[in-house]
Order: sequence, then C-alpha cells, then structure tokens
Amino acid sequence: MLDRGLIGLRLPQATTTIEAGRIRRFAEAIDERGALYNDEQAARAAGYRSLIAPPTFVTTIRLDAYPAGDLYALAGLDLPRVLHGEQEFNYGVPVCAGDTLLLESEIVDVYEKSGGALEFLVVATTGRNQFDELAFESRSTLVLRRLPERTT
Repeated sequence: MLDRGLIGLRLPQATTTIEAGRIRRFAEAIDERGALYNDEQAARAAGYRSLIAPPTFVTTIRLDAYPAGDLYALAGLDLPRVLHGEQEFNYGVPVCAGDTLLLESEIVDVYEKSGGALEFLVVATTGRNQFDELAFESRSTLVLRRLPERTT
C-alpha cells in the first residue's frame, strides 16, 4: 500500500539548461519538421529568443531532473508493476534553447481503486525560466498494479 504520508512531499529543486541540439533531436524523434523547432533564424524572425521546444519536450527535462527510478525508490514502487497512467500539461511561455529552467515537483495525491488492486501516485511539476516566467505545469499519474493475495 502506498503511504498517503507521501502527499505534500516536495522533491529537491532542480535546474536545467535547454540545448538547441536536444530540441532538434526531440523534434526529429517526433517527426516535427517545423522551422521554429529546427531553424534558429526562423525562430528569431518569429519573435523567439531561439529555437522553441515542442510542447511535450518538457517531459524529457522533467525525467532528467527527477529520474523515475529515484521516485519509484522514494515511494516504494516496484518497477515491473508500474504503469504510466496519465499526463496533463498547462503551458506558459515557450521553452527556448538557452533557457535555464527551475523545476519543482511535489507528490500531490495518493489513492486507490478496485479495492486496492490499483494504487495511484500523482506528481505535479512546475517549470519556470530564468525570467521567473511560468513555462509549464504538469501532472503525472503513475499506476501501481497490486498482485492478488495468494491463498494456500
């Protein structure tokens, strides 16, 4: 059983600097060929500081700052029984190459369904850039499948 005492636990703050090459590789991986993600001159001409990151790029920096294995260990999650259940994003200003983001994460909910067969851990993360502007808020829900009790 997940400990409801985890609710409110703040993970250590983390900072990360966004690299243009990483934005390009991510855009290529998701087959995003838009100039704003790949051509710095086009991004600047459109009014951005540099290349902008595709919206779901923030998942990669969140996972860099807070590796899943660390969170699993902290919460006592058994990796083979964990599923990624849901992901929500709210976006503020675009994330641009060269930005330094401050990330803050907190466990905001722990609950169960199906008589305890499924347990849920919800983590909220906020990213703010070097100008203290909100870049994103995310909520990630992990699902832990419990094995049925064996009777002998």
